[in-house]
Amino acid sequence: MAGSIAVTETLLGGSIVKYAVQWTADGSGNLNASTFDIGRGRIWGIKFVPGTPAPTTGHTVKLLDPDGADLLSNAGASVSGTAATFGTLLAQLQFVEGFAAITPTVTGAGALAQATLTVIVGP
Repeated sequence: MAGSIAVTETLLGGSIVKYAVQWTADGSGNLNASTFDIGRGRIWGIKFVPGTPAPTTGHTVKLLDPDGADLLSNAGASVSGTAATFGTLLAQLQFVEGFAAITPTVTGAGALAQATLTVIVGP
């Protein structure tokens, strides 16, 4: 797997940070390209926005911490390829260790599909 990501970090106020992870799947429809650092705190919200070309409906998105645990708690399972959606964390708000290297992964998105995952992290 390969693919690529571009991450934009925006301070929303106080210590609340928005990470916009724009991703492009590889020719097999998967992503496991690189890592990005995310600040310490809890994940308060997530949003999935399909791009062009749009990913296949039902693709899976994960944010893996350095130990391989999915910070999205399966909220990225079966994501829409046609509409922007907010994800619901199935467990408690996930705690992120300070400046941990996070690996976004995508499976089943379709060749060269693009989308953005927005993650809000705060205290």
